[in-house]
Amino acid sequence: LKIYLFGDVDLQGASSTRIHFLTKKSKSLFAFLVIHKDRRFTRATLAGQFWPEIEDTRAQRSLNTEIWRLRTVLKNSGLKPEKLLSSDRDRVGFRGESDHWLDVAEFHALTQSLTLPKVMPTDPQSLLSLNRAIALYRGDFAEGIFDEWCLARIMHQS
Repeated sequence: LKIYLFGDVDLQGASSTRIHFLTKKSKSLFAFLVIHKDRRFTRATLAGQFWPEIEDTRAQRSLNTEIWRLRTVLKNSGLKPEKLLSSDRDRVGFRGESDHWLDVAEFHALTQSLTLPKVMPTDPQSLLSLNRAIALYRGDFAEGIFDEWCLARIMHQS
């Protein structure tokens, strides 16, 4: 699975088949879980994060529906949702050890290796890393997602 979080949140399965989310909320939830991979969140925390304006019981139902939608989209794309998502009665998370590639992680790895002096690097390896990082940048982080978690992340990185 290839996961793109720069620009529009985009998933590509086997044979570069694009995977379409059923709702903006499931797209946002998936991006949130991926960016916090290896963490598991209580369902109450996620419900409060994504549906702060509605009462707890309805928020929990909305969360359950979006998790079901995510699992359905992944399964219909030939993926095994249980290999990517970890969920039980109490907690939900993205499995960081799953077989996936993430543009944001690749970008971070490429740019971490660059210690840019005041002048552009000239060694071939640094230039190659810089060019690869630039090629990964398709737009702002999670364009089109205006949930509080995403806006806070963008503001924190600015």
